[in-house]
Amino acid sequence: MPVVSSSNQSSELSGSPLVSLHDATCEGRFHRCSCDLYAGEKVGFVGKSGSGKTSLLRAIMGSLPLNDGHRTAPDHRGWCAFVPQQPDATLHPLMTVQSIIREATLIAGVEAPDYEELVGSLGLPADVLRRRPHQLSGGQRQRVALARTLATRPSVVLADEIVSALDTESATTTMSVLNTYQQKSSCAVAVTGHDLRFMVSTCDRIIVLDDGRIVDDQAAAEIGSSNVPPTAELIHADRIFRGGA
Repeated sequence: MPVVSSSNQSSELSGSPLVSLHDATCEGRFHRCSCDLYAGEKVGFVGKSGSGKTSLLRAIMGSLPLNDGHRTAPDHRGWCAFVPQQPDATLHPLMTVQSIIREATLIAGVEAPDYEELVGSLGLPADVLRRRPHQLSGGQRQRVALARTLATRPSVVLADEIVSALDTESATTTMSVLNTYQQKSSCAVAVTGHDLRFMVSTCDRIIVLDDGRIVDDQAAAEIGSSNVPPTAELIHADRIFRGGA
């Protein structure tokens, strides 16, 4: 399968990318991956389980070392925030939600937000601020993790399967909040997911991974006509699942 460089696909965007991977390899996870994230752009990383999506996000963030290739990223504090698929391990069990969010802003060196407004924008009641993680549902913990991320005002948001534990309405609300933050801040957003149709409806660009390689990279509006085999497979599976032709 040929290696695709997303740098070429993003050439119409002005300015330099906020963060880039160049021919990046991490043994056993991904091989010769190149991608750029630009301000104001939302990129969806799509692929089967084990294709390398999460590992690529961690490499972009800098928490996963590379065996080859290199990464270009800002060097100031708090430029990037990662929202994990399973946030439980990152939410202190003895802290209230408000304390969790406040701690993140202190570490990032930013002013505390209007807590009620922040959680309310994600469809959470104000009293969630006084609760601890074990008192929340999985979907609520996921949204708390996103609230904590947005409170730190990063210039790059990396979100791993952030809507996988949510129903359709909550998923739409969550992505809407992320969109609003992006419009206000012009940050770059990268999200991973399995639901191709949902990703196409919420992202500007789709990058398809297969067996640790970037095999396709197109504007979201054009990905549906791709003839790249792994992409075509995802399109076909989506149509079957939804009862399409």
